[in-house]
Amino acid sequence: VDQMFHSAHDFIATWEKATLAASSINTELPPAPISQVKLTVETGTDNLKCGGVMISAMKRVDGQDRQVSIPMMISRGLPANSTYVISLNMFPNTEVRDIDKIRFDYIPNKCDLFDTGDTWNIRTLKVAYAVVNDGRVEPGILMHKRGAPAKRLDRGGSWTVYTER
Repeated sequence: VDQMFHSAHDFIATWEKATLAASSINTELPPAPISQVKLTVETGTDNLKCGGVMISAMKRVDGQDRQVSIPMMISRGLPANSTYVISLNMFPNTEVRDIDKIRFDYIPNKCDLFDTGDTWNIRTLKVAYAVVNDGRVEPGILMHKRGAPAKRLDRGGSWTVYTER
């Protein structure tokens, strides 16, 4: 019974420590040019049957989404519980802070004309970058989403993941 009554206090103490630590973290992304970001996707138990997912980095300008990367396509199926790594090449003069979101477009009817759908259980998505700042290479994480699943994406649907800042 003592542990149960002490748990609220422990939660508040942990929250206070996390808040104090978070206040010292710089959430601003560096104003440095970037040529590519690396996406790591872990699939869940429901796989990507035959591919057909287009991935793009996006920036919001005047209320409109604009691509800041060359779109890449996952054109093959991914086994359940696997890891897939892809690099998105950025357009010239793109800075890390220009990337507002990553968009996944799951193309309909990829397998055949009668393909009525498949879902893609995305367990983890991580987007990493590296920039050169004052002659030093500085790695960073633009976003890291985890869950069970992080997203269940249906064929023909889109998923937009916003950067964490």
